[in-house]
Amino acid sequence: MSTTNIQRLVYMLQDAFDKLGALYSLNSIEELAILVHEAMSAQNRKFHTTEHIFSILGSEENPHLTLAAIFHDVVYHSVDGGFTEHVESILKNYVAHEHDQFFIRKRALEREEFFNIVNQIFGYKQGHFLVPINGMNEYMSALVAAKMLVPIIGLKNIIPTLVCIESSIPFRKKDDEGKSPFDKLEERINNGQIFKKFKLNKNEIIEMVELGVHFANMDVANFADPQAVTFLDNTWKLLPESNPTLITNKVYTIKKYRQALEKMEMFFNKIDPHLIFHSYKNFPSENVHSRLIIQAQKNVQMGRYYLAGRLLSTSILEALSEVSGGDAPVLMFLGSNTKGNMDSKYEFNEMIRKAPVDLASDIDPTILTLFEYESQGSILDFRKTPLAAFIYKSLGSKRMLEVLDKAKLMFKKEINPQDFLKEVGPKIIGPIANACSYMISTRKDQLKKWSQN
Repeated sequence: MSTTNIQRLVYMLQDAFDKLGALYSLNSIEELAILVHEAMSAQNRKFHTTEHIFSILGSEENPHLTLAAIFHDVVYHSVDGGFTEHVESILKNYVAHEHDQFFIRKRALEREEFFNIVNQIFGYKQGHFLVPINGMNEYMSALVAAKMLVPIIGLKNIIPTLVCIESSIPFRKKDDEGKSPFDKLEERINNGQIFKKFKLNKNEIIEMVELGVHFANMDVANFADPQAVTFLDNTWKLLPESNPTLITNKVYTIKKYRQALEKMEMFFNKIDPHLIFHSYKNFPSENVHSRLIIQAQKNVQMGRYYLAGRLLSTSILEALSEVSGGDAPVLMFLGSNTKGNMDSKYEFNEMIRKAPVDLASDIDPTILTLFEYESQGSILDFRKTPLAAFIYKSLGSKRMLEVLDKAKLMFKKEINPQDFLKEVGPKIIGPIANACSYMISTRKDQLKKWSQN
């Protein structure tokens, strides 16, 4: 029997509450499930959806992990562009928003102990400014979770769930004293006055923080997927999520698409694989932690090459569009996956596949597979890209990155599109310009000039 995602959330919440010995009504369960489903079904969400909840949990049965998974991405303001009505009704009492800046209200409802618990776990005080890249979404998600769950599971039971949500703040380094975020989390719980009433002993606190580390690693498990193509399929969903204009504007231009790819490529180049997975007091074990990091390094490196190829292929299209009349919709040059444009996209891809190519000497079969692998249900366009595959076969790994550096000079207007196309070379530009000339008759003459160089 098929089950809706809301019903799956209902079952998960019931199971977690039963394991915690909580008393609840079916109406309260339904309200929670609907709140989460609404928040995670925003138009711009493609990765951080309810499916993400189910995928990261797998076979885990710990009730605190379940509740953390359900609530940790309820707020994702930069992607959603706001809050659902229900979420906003909760947050407005604790968080204020002025001049595009969120901060914790100075006169919030101090008598609500859950509010103080959240602040102590995150290390925040009233008046603290919230920063998106440093825990803003996780903090507000924790507030929503605590407000909704404390009446059902109680103050003490909410602490491990909030620890897990705080632990999911990604890519954090050790401080100048060599303390990890989890060392400092342990200190905040151990020294926080509000926690003394619960009489938590040292082992209980350590177990909570270990649970948080486990949850944080579950949340980013995709980075350690043994199959690079699976890792990239999931990661590709972040492109439209972090660039909502590509969704809201069905006809996005080549330059807009390039800018989106450029942001994603910059993100990948900044990722330190050693900051993806965490350990705390030898949990997980050194061997397990090392394997996670090694696989993450491989996947991130493969992702960098893939995005470099996609960005370079788009930059060539951008240059061709500029020399033939200016920026234009992507579908005008390539076609698209939408109804009515599929045939044109197929024709473009077939022309590129049949183009003659002098194979470079440093082609990595794994990287080439990433360009040629057909993903299922990709967003915006198929992740498979014959154009990038053709360019990679022609240039190889080293030269592809060198030419991409030239493309970035074009983005900065330090070189013009004509000089960039000459840098790429006629053996590559010729077939691409020829294929594009068949796509749009109004630019055929200008594009044909570049196909004959």
